[in-house]
Amino acid sequence: MRTNTILLLGALSLQVLSGCVQTVNLTTGDRQVVVECILSEAPQQTLLLSLTNGVSGIGPDALEGAVAALVDLTAGGLAGYFILGEDGVWVLDYAALPEHSYRLEIDVPGYGNVRAEDTLPPAVNVSYGFPLDRLQDIDSTYFFHRVHLPADERWPERDTYVRTAVYYYQTASLPDHLLVEGFVYDSESDVYNLCRTLCTDSPGVVGTNLNGTVYKSELFQSDYACYKENPLLDGASNYINYLKIDKTKASEQAYFTIWGAFNWDSHPSHRDYLLFSALSDNYSSYIDSAASRLQGYSDLATLFSRDSSFTNIEGGVGVFGSKTTGILPVQRADVWWEQYQPVVLQT
Repeated sequence: MRTNTILLLGALSLQVLSGCVQTVNLTTGDRQVVVECILSEAPQQTLLLSLTNGVSGIGPDALEGAVAALVDLTAGGLAGYFILGEDGVWVLDYAALPEHSYRLEIDVPGYGNVRAEDTLPPAVNVSYGFPLDRLQDIDSTYFFHRVHLPADERWPERDTYVRTAVYYYQTASLPDHLLVEGFVYDSESDVYNLCRTLCTDSPGVVGTNLNGTVYKSELFQSDYACYKENPLLDGASNYINYLKIDKTKASEQAYFTIWGAFNWDSHPSHRDYLLFSALSDNYSSYIDSAASRLQGYSDLATLFSRDSSFTNIEGGVGVFGSKTTGILPVQRADVWWEQYQPVVLQT
């Protein structure tokens, strides 16, 4: 074991026992260490280290000699050391634990010690169900709305259905900060692609990733029926790539639904899904700060912007955050549409 590794372990042990904060010694210069690390329940954690722009101070080679350790403050012990890989990404084979607090400690030769702390949110456990499921305190009028069509839009000789999202999510079960991403299965390439457009009727959506349009249900017909596509979402704003939902604001409504550019297939074998991520306070603040400066990014990873005004890194800049995730179903199905009387929820 290298000498600096031994010294760092000793320093970490003292901090775990005493809670002391060490003085950071910065090398003269204007460069700062940039830290990008989001802990999760995945079996491997990743860390990116880089430097801000500057003309003086340490060089990039100093980062190669860094020692990065993760300490489980809740358990009171060392979780492990990050190892620098060939692609420049530091990795640690360790699954972070929900509701555990962690400290990231990085010793950079010629620069000093960089540190940050964060606590994983509780495991994602969002309640959801089909409209005919017996959900607690459900309001049947929320799920089925009576819709009158103009005479020239009706096909009286055909059955009429609403083609609508099947699953509804209970607001009371949401984490404080929720990020929702959709993934669409491409059967030709056998891969999942990020759903580029999402919308919801939840009043708790926050963020600046609006695409400038609203959802409008379409009326169309097949050989045997007429369809109205998700009329509950008429007028809902469309968002790019993800939905960020604040539980406090979302609580104005007991349940909500989500739809986007998913496949049309309504068969049970349909593979599209939603990824619900509970964000720590630090990660949520970082996304809000970075998103306010970015428009039209290709994926969420682009939010790791060097010019974000939010940082929780002591002795450097960047973010040390955390999240827990859960996969929830998304599916569209055909539901009978009563034109002249509301549908009553079955009991």
